[in-house]
Amino acid sequence: IIEVLIKTTPHADQPRVGAAMAAPGKQVLGTVPVEADGSAFFRAPAGVPMLFQALDRRGRAVQSMRSLVYLQPGEQASCIGCHEDRMEQRGPSPDALALRREPSRIEPGPEGSKPFSFVRLVQPVLDRHCVECHDGQEAARPDLRGLPEGGFTRSYQALVERVSYSAWGLPMDNGEPLTEPLRFGALGSPLLQHLLEHHAEQSRGLTDADWARLHTWMDCNALFYGTFDPEGQRRQLAGEVIAEVGGRMR
Repeated sequence: IIEVLIKTTPHADQPRVGAAMAAPGKQVLGTVPVEADGSAFFRAPAGVPMLFQALDRRGRAVQSMRSLVYLQPGEQASCIGCHEDRMEQRGPSPDALALRREPSRIEPGPEGSKPFSFVRLVQPVLDRHCVECHDGQEAARPDLRGLPEGGFTRSYQALVERVSYSAWGLPMDNGEPLTEPLRFGALGSPLLQHLLEHHAEQSRGLTDADWARLHTWMDCNALFYGTFDPEGQRRQLAGEVIAEVGGRMR
C-alpha cells in the first residue's frame, strides 16, 4: 500500500524527488495479506491518497495501480477488481475469504520507506555487501558509495539507470492507458536480473530484509527523496531522518 505525497511546490521537478521526470513523491504504508481467492480486507488511513500494488510471494510488485483511492473518516470502500466493468456498481462477494475474518492492520515496510529515503533504505545494503568491491577505484565497476553527486548520490546515479521506472519522455514512457504486468519495478528491471544471474554468489549473502529494501526501492519508481521540501531533502541527503508526513488512522 503506497501513499502518494501531496505536491507542496508549484512546478514539476522543482525540486526533483528522483530520476523520473515529474515523479510524484511516495512512501510505503506497508503490506496486508491476500487470501487464496485474491481478496483482502484491511484498515486504511483516512485523508491519505493511496495506490495498491499486487506483490508476489517474495514481495515484488507484479502490477501497480495507475489511479488513487482516498477515504474519508469512517468510510468503508470496496473494489471488485481491475478487470471488471467500472461502469457497473457491485458490492464485494459475500463469499470472499478475507471477509470471514477481522480486517488486517497494515504491516509497515522496511526502514527508509516511510518517509522514503534512498540513503536509509538502500545505501545500508550497498555498504554491507557491495562497496567493498564497488568503491570507485575501477572505472569498469559502478561506484556504489553514498557520496553526494548531482543532487543525489553516486550509488543512486549508478543504479537508477538499471531500473525500469515509469517516466515521461523516455523509451519506457508511461503514457499508455493501461499498465503492463512486469514492465516496471523490480521484476521488470535489468538490475534485478543482473543480481540474480551475474552476482548469484554475492546475492546469496543478502537476507530477506536486504531483498525487501531493494525490491521496495525499485517498485516505488526508484525514488531518492521522500519530500518536496528543499530543507528536508538536504537532511535526507545527509542521512538524517525527517518527520513523517501523511494522514492519520481513523
